[in-house]
Amino acid sequence: MTATRSSKWTLLTVVLIGIFVVPATALVAPTPAGAPEASIASKRSKPEKHSVKYSGVCKSPECMNLAHQLHDWRNISMDPCENFFEATCGKHSGFYDSRVSKKTIKVAQFLDDFFKTPQPSHSPSKSGKVMKQFYDLCEKWKVMNETEQKKEQSKAISDMIKKWGPIPIVNIEDDNRILLNYDYVLKWNDFENYRTEALRNKENRVDPNVIQDDYNKLVKLSKYLYMNIEFYSDSVGVPLPQLQAKVPSLNFEKILKRLFQEKRQDEVWENIKDRITGSHIPYFFHNYTSLEETIQHTSNRTLANYIGIHFMDSIRRTVGLEFRSDRCAGEVAEKLPLASHINFALNRFDEKNIQLASEMVEDIQKSVVETIGKSTWLNESTKTKAIRKVKTMKKQKMNYISKLLPYFPKLEYANGKGYYDPVSNLLTVRAELLDVSLFDSTFPKYAKIARIGEEIGHEIGRALDPINRKLDKNGEWFTPEDATEYDRRAQCLIDQYTNYDDPEFKDLNGKSTIRELTADLIGINASWKTYEKVDFSKEPSVFRFKRAEPRKFFFHLAAV
Repeated sequence: MTATRSSKWTLLTVVLIGIFVVPATALVAPTPAGAPEASIASKRSKPEKHSVKYSGVCKSPECMNLAHQLHDWRNISMDPCENFFEATCGKHSGFYDSRVSKKTIKVAQFLDDFFKTPQPSHSPSKSGKVMKQFYDLCEKWKVMNETEQKKEQSKAISDMIKKWGPIPIVNIEDDNRILLNYDYVLKWNDFENYRTEALRNKENRVDPNVIQDDYNKLVKLSKYLYMNIEFYSDSVGVPLPQLQAKVPSLNFEKILKRLFQEKRQDEVWENIKDRITGSHIPYFFHNYTSLEETIQHTSNRTLANYIGIHFMDSIRRTVGLEFRSDRCAGEVAEKLPLASHINFALNRFDEKNIQLASEMVEDIQKSVVETIGKSTWLNESTKTKAIRKVKTMKKQKMNYISKLLPYFPKLEYANGKGYYDPVSNLLTVRAELLDVSLFDSTFPKYAKIARIGEEIGHEIGRALDPINRKLDKNGEWFTPEDATEYDRRAQCLIDQYTNYDDPEFKDLNGKSTIRELTADLIGINASWKTYEKVDFSKEPSVFRFKRAEPRKFFFHLAAV
């Protein structure tokens, strides 16, 4: 989740209210059993009462680091019921917009050391080489003037075009195939700049009249796609043969095999072909205004122009004309997230955390299932299907990385931002979430849950957000009555967030953040329920917090 400082903390406040004060906003269950009452929001007039005896004190280096964070960042003069952020993090000199950006910073810090430390004499991984090239380019870029930067960018794009294949409106090189893939649709006015560039390019050998004709055809194609094509997915899990039958002009097997190392293409294909599925996008499956119809009625030259310009546009959107950070390691982490994630995991990841994280996912899943099962408003048929969706959610384990690299070398260049994939019903826990500042095998069990349980629950909750709740292998699975009630409760949450009244938080928009709000509400409820099951008498205390009252300590641990 990405959020500004204000919206993130307002979101947490609203979520806390949703748990403790306004159970009507809960989307899948009543108020959690045993949750503190609204009286917790009143000012403290007496010292907290010590209500649990811990089993010793956790004094591992990782626990001590956690203790220092909790102690040094808090402002004990502030009542958390008056200003929760100030009370928990008021003395911290910096601020992370969200846990996501905090994890990105952790990876960037690792990359700083990684690039500045001499590497072993043996060849680094392909992803390591690419990251180092990008890092070196960034360092070089920072000392270039604007003219030199534009020249360098144009040369890089030109080299990539020569590698992938020709764009007829720009030049004619050879007959290499171009990979056709669905992405965002270019608007017709996006082509104007490329037409101008093509006309001004003195090295371009294409006749100006041909360029204008190409441009007109591109505009026509773009308007057709925008005005006639629907790209939303109305169900999931469409087998590849079914997709291939609808788009016979594309050889999906050949396209997908190009992602694998050439010598292992057939081996990998045999292992995965029966497990490949795709979204049921109307553009793929309609008999009219479909991908196949577009291919059949559009010239190869126009298709090649569109794909080539789309490729250039995506590169420019991704890279931009300048690096936005003074720290090139941060740029690497942002622009090459999966490659950075892979190298972070291989070099910094404590493998003992893999099993612990997997067990925690299962515990959080159980809490979500219990919450659904105790719902007082869902029909039994909806409950059954919702529980099935959560129980059958697949987990992406962290040790997959070293196994995948030999088979999927090009995965190292892909975007790694996804955590929950609604098409595959797949949950991924990234390695930087399990970094020692957030999670460690030596932490008390309750600290592990409070530190990352909400994030795991959030991603599980994405399966039940207003959009993804409609996705299942059989399509819409809410009964009409339950769907109406869900929407009513979602609107209540939208209104609650939008109307949050505080001078520090302005222009809040619950409608635009409802998917995150619902996932957060489900996630923190699931984390809370899992936390309540811990036997604190069997767990050590956190150093300096042996008198921490467990219910309140949950939110302190989750916030820092």
